[in-house]
Amino acid sequence: MRVLGLTRATGERDGDSGAVAVLVAILATVFLVMAAFAVDIANAYANARQLSVAVDSAALSAAAKVGGAFPTGTPCTPAALTAINATQIARTEATRINGDNTKVGADEAVDTVTVSCVGTTAIDVTITNSRTVKTAIAGVIGIGSMSPNSYATARFQRMPTGGGLRPWAICNNVVQASSQSLNTTYWTGLDNQEVGVCGTTAPGNWGGVDFNGGNNAAGDLADWTLNGYPGVVNIPDPVLPADPGVSNSNALGNAFTSLIGQVVLLPSVSGFNTGGGNNASFNAVGVASVKICGILYANTTYNTDTTTGATSTCWVNPAGTTQTVPFAATVIGSMANNANVITSATAVYDAAWVGLSVSVPGAGNGGNALTGTIVSVGADLKSLTLRNGDKAKAAVNNVSVAVSGNLTTTTPGFVPLGNGNQPIDHIQFQYVNYVSSYSTGTTAAPCTLTRADCVGTVQLWR
Repeated sequence: MRVLGLTRATGERDGDSGAVAVLVAILATVFLVMAAFAVDIANAYANARQLSVAVDSAALSAAAKVGGAFPTGTPCTPAALTAINATQIARTEATRINGDNTKVGADEAVDTVTVSCVGTTAIDVTITNSRTVKTAIAGVIGIGSMSPNSYATARFQRMPTGGGLRPWAICNNVVQASSQSLNTTYWTGLDNQEVGVCGTTAPGNWGGVDFNGGNNAAGDLADWTLNGYPGVVNIPDPVLPADPGVSNSNALGNAFTSLIGQVVLLPSVSGFNTGGGNNASFNAVGVASVKICGILYANTTYNTDTTTGATSTCWVNPAGTTQTVPFAATVIGSMANNANVITSATAVYDAAWVGLSVSVPGAGNGGNALTGTIVSVGADLKSLTLRNGDKAKAAVNNVSVAVSGNLTTTTPGFVPLGNGNQPIDHIQFQYVNYVSSYSTGTTAAPCTLTRADCVGTVQLWR
């Protein structure tokens, strides 16, 4: 009996095994490449997202810094940007923001910074940056790093304001000066005695503003100081109503306390118009965006920073300092016989020498020195009058007169002195760029950079 069977050639199993091994090797390489790209591309994408956020933030902050340094009342031109070193301002701020957005918090310089004018009414700041990201797996196929990049442009412009103003006038010419000297403390008077606002006063007014022309309620003044006026204020306004103010209100004192260290909007005025009390008004010309350093009002000082609990770092002691120190000087002088006046043809004496002693060689009895006390100094500062009993016994010409004693000197204060020889009421402030979301509730067109009645805004442009 014959049994038939199927056979296969010797080595066929080994041939199939080799083909599968080659296929597995090829697929393994493909999968490795795919894994490399999956891991490393995901890491590069995450870095690109972080970079995009950092660049957006850097552009916004840099545009705000440039806008804050740009002088109010000046149209945008390349020369105006160069004058404030706008590109360096933007680069420094963008680098700082990049550092805040890195994982390790280190400074990360930006690649390029471009600051340009948009016509004469806006400023664009463009930041570009890239980051080298080392690969974890793709190096096996020759890709050692990837370089995601990003850019952003932010625009600074001015927009109309519509509320949030505090009811205290601030002198416009001082605001303009402060905008040219950032981080310097300035003051504007709030008194109805000596200096007033912009050197003008109105009877019964302490610099308060009555936004709605109402009955000047003390509660309104305190509430607007604390929270800002809730309505729309039209500025410029040549007759913005003034408020006589309240000097003994606890609510107003608490509101003043809340302002210290805060950035607020104040009406910027050129001074009072005629009229007093409820009939007074201001010529309001713009809006001042300032940081409040402190307020002296009705003999009370408000200068504790609301965020730190310590004295405001930008507050300046308004009073002068007085000190008494030993003093000695030698001056040239002449005296006539039986006279009590020392004169000089060229020397300029000091008006502060009243009460000091003098010794005049040869003017006393028997040719000795005459000792006397100064009671007045001539208006031309070329004569010293002594006490009536301190008279020369002999004439002397151009001798060296010794002046000595304890001299009291006074260093002028930060503000003038008013009634009672006390510092006048005033607001101390520093100019800032206020990046604001205030609006009139309409789609009002942007203001020109020259308008002081608008506040700075920044937004991502692209």
